[in-house]
Amino acid sequence: MAFLLTVDRADDGSDGGPAFGLVFGLPFALLVLPVLGLLHSAVLTLPAVWLGGRGRALCEGRGAEPVWSLGCLLPVGAGWAGLFALLGAPFGGAVLWCAASGVVPVLNVAYGRRREQRLGRPLRKVWLGSAIASFGLCVLVVLGALASAAAVRG
Repeated sequence: MAFLLTVDRADDGSDGGPAFGLVFGLPFALLVLPVLGLLHSAVLTLPAVWLGGRGRALCEGRGAEPVWSLGCLLPVGAGWAGLFALLGAPFGGAVLWCAASGVVPVLNVAYGRRREQRLGRPLRKVWLGSAIASFGLCVLVVLGALASAAAVRG
């Protein structure tokens, strides 16, 4: 977001206002954010849930699967942090960021599975509800950014 707010700054210090960067960056962000969410699920959330299920099975079903999945966020995050460390990021911080970014998605998977078992049927409406909630959060973030840009400008 900080990048979008500074996109319109010229070399001489003049600018067209932070809203200018948001207007041109917003369509790009709306196309990229769903792809990034899908990528995050594929490379962090799903491997952690899968490893949690395997770990629980190896320990003969001891412990709740969400706890195992949350515990597996650290090794999966460490794997990705190793890649980021090769690119120059600090390893410790990257591990924590990677693991922390997976907590809510893993808990959401656990909630969906528990609700599915309770109802006894697959949850087809979860995808629609998640899409609506994600869109709503994106709108709130954009409105907050526009409001802060207006406050800075005025």
